[in-house]
Amino acid sequence: MGRYLAIGCRDKSLTLLDTSTWCAIKTWGTVGWVTSITWLTANRLVMRSERTRVSVLDLTPTEYISTDRRLYSTSTSSSTTFVAATWLDARRVVRSVGKSLLVADASRPDMPTLASWPTSSPVQHVCVDLASNGQRMATVDGMGSLLMWHTEQGVVTQSVLCEPGLRAVSWSASGKLLAAGGKQKMLHVWKVHNSNASLERAADKPLAMDARIWDLAFAPAEDLLAVALGDYTALLLDTNTWAPTLQIRRSRTVR
Repeated sequence: MGRYLAIGCRDKSLTLLDTSTWCAIKTWGTVGWVTSITWLTANRLVMRSERTRVSVLDLTPTEYISTDRRLYSTSTSSSTTFVAATWLDARRVVRSVGKSLLVADASRPDMPTLASWPTSSPVQHVCVDLASNGQRMATVDGMGSLLMWHTEQGVVTQSVLCEPGLRAVSWSASGKLLAAGGKQKMLHVWKVHNSNASLERAADKPLAMDARIWDLAFAPAEDLLAVALGDYTALLLDTNTWAPTLQIRRSRTVR
């Protein structure tokens, strides 16, 4: 988050890179392969691994990370799958389970459920607009819908039909840009007008890679967008031109 870039991999590892040098600081094993990562602060993140596990990790001090710095994690039976998870605010985590979004108290080790919001189809990815103090959230699903939510009310305020197989969505730090992508290998970007939360198309860019988009993340300065692809690569795109500036490759799927 700013200084660091976290890359999760299907080979059950998590790598932290220094963004000033793009050198790996630490790589360590995880319980199951990593499917999503969301930062809350510069040293705290929530990670989804395996099919049923959500973990909160503390990476302080970063230079001396032990093999496992997990604060706590929660999981369910194998019949219930957590598809995505992210921070709602400093205390709450929201995760998708089947056709529901569950809000949990991440300040407690057992992560008790505080609220449940129904969805029309299983949510593939969740992202909260931190510039709105956690009151605005975006989700995407496999049917191709991008939904904007009011988190205090737990209701959908806007719906955009984009493309089948959407897999990832990300807000910029200011909340002025929103990006999404998935199986069609197309990056979709919207400008968000904060006065009425309306969306204006900013870019629809096919990526010159033969792989689906698995994950997206804006840099805090909003000058770069990180894109995790299904061909085991992560791209950094210049948000002025949407052209790649750096490519990182791993031996398995990256997040």
